Amino acid sequence: MKFGLYGINVGACADPATAARVARLAERVGFDSVWTGEHVVLPDPQVPPSPLPPRTALLDPAVALAFIAAHTQTIRLATGIIILPQRNPLVLAKELASVDVVSGGRLLFGIGAGYLEPEFSALGIPFANRGARTDEYLDAILALWHEPSPRYKGRFVAFAGIDAEPRPIQRPHPPIHVGGQSPGAYRRALRRANGWYGFALDVENARRCLADLSSVRGRVARPAELGPLEITITPPPGLRPEDVARYADLGVHRLVLLIFARDAAELLAQVERAAERFAELGATVETVERVFDDPARAWLTLWWSGAAKALSVFSAVERQRLDPGLEAAAQQGARLSAVDYVTADVARSALSLEMAKFHRRFDLLLTPSVAVPALPTGALLADPAREREWIEWAPFSYPFNLT
Repeated sequence: MKFGLYGINVGACADPATAARVARLAERVGFDSVWTGEHVVLPDPQVPPSPLPPRTALLDPAVALAFIAAHTQTIRLATGIIILPQRNPLVLAKELASVDVVSGGRLLFGIGAGYLEPEFSALGIPFANRGARTDEYLDAILALWHEPSPRYKGRFVAFAGIDAEPRPIQRPHPPIHVGGQSPGAYRRALRRANGWYGFALDVENARRCLADLSSVRGRVARPAELGPLEITITPPPGLRPEDVARYADLGVHRLVLLIFARDAAELLAQVERAAERFAELGATVETVERVFDDPARAWLTLWWSGAAKALSVFSAVERQRLDPGLEAAAQQGARLSAVDYVTADVARSALSLEMAKFHRRFDLLLTPSVAVPALPTGALLADPAREREWIEWAPFSYPFNLT
């Protein structure tokens, strides 16, 4: 099971600094992807089925993902989803190819037909033909990405005698994931996409949707070059560990977890409610600002140096037998200087004094989030595929390991 985070451009994460911190942490602890939401406009006042209050901050997906690309290195960047019939396909092809280029080939292209009729009306786009537009716009985008001399003629868009650079780095194109729970969305996913994305589905609703998808599969020819259909689902809030296994039993490949808070104040309010509950139970609750700087550099320097020293007596043949993560850490340590080591050791001494004060004063640390997902059964890392990153995935442990 892979895990992603949904909402990297929404609410509190519409603040660039917050989004960058969340994305870097997600990458460090082993999440495989971050996902944007999209609504160009929202009904005011909010009426069903509008998902958000009209003044919810919501960054443009391409802009947000390009920004996140500059602050991360490996995590996939997903549109979850782009409302395709609302977009000019030529402009969107350029924007998302650019995201794929600046990210080094990390884009996941999630699309959907949309469901908010007031949004379509405000944009001057007919709601009734949104499915046909979605299919045609996707074909037009793929023509721009695939063909050496792009050409397309359809009911809603036509072009010839043009070119559009850059093309995406990923070939033949970034993976396409179709969102939606209608027969049309299922057909679109099976005929044209690498994956299907279901949003806000608990286990039973996921089971129902996947059964519907399976029934459509029997009537739709899937091109062999697309390979198996990858299933991604965002569960509702309140996911339990046992639910993950139930989703896996259904054949789900990725769970994209909601991180949505409308703003930093809402996130703080959630923490404060938990603190109030501890106070009701008789605990003395005290708010503490950060009492020391991030010790990651000191911790990694000392750990890498220790690995280099420990493995220095091994022969080349013996080192080839080592876990790749341990060997990578030793190589990092071999490149460090004595000044690097002494600087890290001084930082550890200073941190030890601060942590001693902290432990004498407090019994429990209550924070807004857990910094690492559950590890797969039998695994030593949050993401076994990132085997070279032995210790970078658990930053919350550094102050304790150092002191």
